[in-house]
Formats: sequence, structure tokens, C-alpha cells
Amino acid sequence: MNNFLPTIPTITSWLHKEWNKKRIFQAYLSDELQAIFPLVMRYKKISSKALSQNLPTIQKEMQELMDKSKIQKGKGYTLHIAPVNNVQVGEQFLPQQITIDTLEDLLFLIKKEKEWKTFTSITSLLLQSYPQLKDWISHSPHTLIEETAWEGILKVLDYFMNESVPYRYYLRELPIAVDTKFIENHKGVLKSLLDFLLPEEAIDANATDFAPRYRCLYSEPLIRVRILDKQLIAQFSAFGVSDFSIPLGEFNRLDFPCTTVYIIENKASLKNIENFLTLPSQQGAIAIFGKGFGVGALKNAHWLQDKKLYYWGDIDQAGFEILNRVRAYFPTLTSICMDRATFEAHEEAQVTAPRQPYKQLQYLTEEETLFYEYLSAKERENRLEQEKVRQQWLLGRLG
Repeated sequence: MNNFLPTIPTITSWLHKEWNKKRIFQAYLSDELQAIFPLVMRYKKISSKALSQNLPTIQKEMQELMDKSKIQKGKGYTLHIAPVNNVQVGEQFLPQQITIDTLEDLLFLIKKEKEWKTFTSITSLLLQSYPQLKDWISHSPHTLIEETAWEGILKVLDYFMNESVPYRYYLRELPIAVDTKFIENHKGVLKSLLDFLLPEEAIDANATDFAPRYRCLYSEPLIRVRILDKQLIAQFSAFGVSDFSIPLGEFNRLDFPCTTVYIIENKASLKNIENFLTLPSQQGAIAIFGKGFGVGALKNAHWLQDKKLYYWGDIDQAGFEILNRVRAYFPTLTSICMDRATFEAHEEAQVTAPRQPYKQLQYLTEEETLFYEYLSAKERENRLEQEKVRQQWLLGRLG
């Protein structure tokens, strides 16, 4: 059975919602707390019929509200009572309004005095060092209450705000007086704060992990390189090394003295590694392959811009989407063994892949676009994995 008057749980539930809306915290930050009080609770008034038919129940509910009200407890909700005339039961005194008159009353009712004290003290601590954080606090007030390691967080903020070259260090060796796991354990709030405080040029917006995002050293994916020219092998390595792996950052700065680069689509399973290993010798050429890096990682290898670039991936929708992304970075790139002739010459190796929504791929050539549209329309036998392309076919294409 529903109550006719608000109950204590109903009142506190409403106040918890007010607490979670953030406006109380925002009013505090803008020094406008007095403007939002009193809070007025809205509820359905009792009809004359309900009053006449349920008077004993309503009187009991009224007494319960009176016993727990501010006038009895010294803190809490205020009942604004007024007489109500009813033909059948006569004059009755009922609450016409329930208000929370002060912040102190609200905190008392929802037992948040400790949390509010924490919020105000941490707010003062943060704004003393970084006044610009007022807007951040306004949007994330509950983070101030839930997080407990603010002393360490401020040390990390101070370092990144004052250090112009954090990329000299891995996270565990940063010269900050916190334990080596501190950043890992608090990276959520730290990322939110650093994104707010740091200038755009100090953040790699494309990186989601903490270290690369804020330009620290990290365990980078490895790029595997095969030198396809014996003369380049002698020129590059005194030890005759033709196949090696280097971290992505070093690869981006490599500026290798070649004229041609083959980019082989990497697969986490490495099942196409032999495609990479069996590329034939070619003057002035190298091939690159890497487990665990996306083609987007190559965009900072600016030395590739003046090379003859070739990309070889699967013949399917996803393969052409990857090709489109690579060509967005390197407009002169050419695809190899990703045409309809290759597809039709390997009919026995075609498989069915789940169809994906058609996308506008603006960096494909006209011929590639037509083939992509053809594959997108096929329900079956719409994929040819690169490792299924016969070696003799590849050699014929490479000339």
C-alpha cells in the first residue's frame, strides 16, 4: 500500500539524488550555496476523498513525520503545516510543503558530513596549487571524495606540469616521490586531470595508455625489418644482419637508405609471417612487418614519405579499410596482390567472411573502390587471405 505522505526514506532518497546532481558542489564553488536553499520537495497532495476515507492512517504518517522533523531533532527537514478543511472529517493540519533549509540539514539527513568535509578540504588543496581546476572539480566533485591519495596525485601533477621532457623516463623511474605502482593504480583520475591541465602539444591524443599519452618511455611494439638488397645489408650492418626488430619510436627515426618499402599486413597470429620471409631479393628494397602494431603507428615515420611504398593485405572489406588508412598517411602508396585478378585466380582459396557495413573509403583508387564495392555486395566467398596467394603469382606481380 502506498503512503499518503512522504516517508523518511522517500525524503532521503530525494536528497541523495540532489547530492548526485552536483549542483550543490557547483554552488559551493561559485559561492552561491545560499541561493539554492531552501530545497523544496515536490509530492502529490492528499485529495479530500482520500483524507476522509483514510484519516487514521494519514494521522499516523503525519505523527511519524513530526517526530523526525527539524523542530524535534534540531536538524533535518522542515514541515510547513497548514489547516485543511474537509466536509466529512473537519479541519486537519497537514504539511503543505517540506523543505531542507540549509546545507547542514541536508548533510545530516543523508549522513554526508564527513564526505562534505573531505570535498571542501581537497578543493582548497587543489585550488591552492591549480586555480584553473575549478571547472574540473565542478564536473567531477565526487572524484574528490572517492579518491584518497591526493598528496601523491599532486606530486605527479607538479612533475608533469613543470617537466618539459618526461620522455626521458619510463613510468617506474620518474623522479617523483611516490611508489612505482602509484601512477598505474591512480591512472584514471591522473589522466582526467592531466588532460585538463596540460597544453595540447604535451599530449598524444591518439594514445590511450598513460605512458605514450604523456610522452614517457614505454615498451613499444617492435617493427620487424627485412633488408631485401644485399648491398644494403653490407651498408647497414657490419655483421651482415638482414632481418631485425626495433622499437616503433626508433623505426620512426630510422631514415633507412632504401628506395622501396613493402608493408605487410600484420596479424596477431603471425600466420602470414612466411609472406614476409619469402619476399624475393630486390635492389634498394626493405620489407616491414610487426606483431601488435596497427598501421596507424607508421604515420610518424616521416622518412617513408619519399620512398616507393607498397602495401599487401587480405582481400576483404577489412583489408581495403586498412589500405585506405595507410594511404591517408602515404598518398603515393600502391597496393599489391589486392586486385580482382588475384582474387579470381585463387577461387579455390576464397572463404566467407561476415559482411560489414559499407563505408566510403576516400583514399582508394577507382579500381580499388569498384573491387571493394564488389566484395561488400558478396554474401559468400568474399575473402582471400594474403597467405593463400601462391608464391609464383606474387613473384609475377613483383616482376
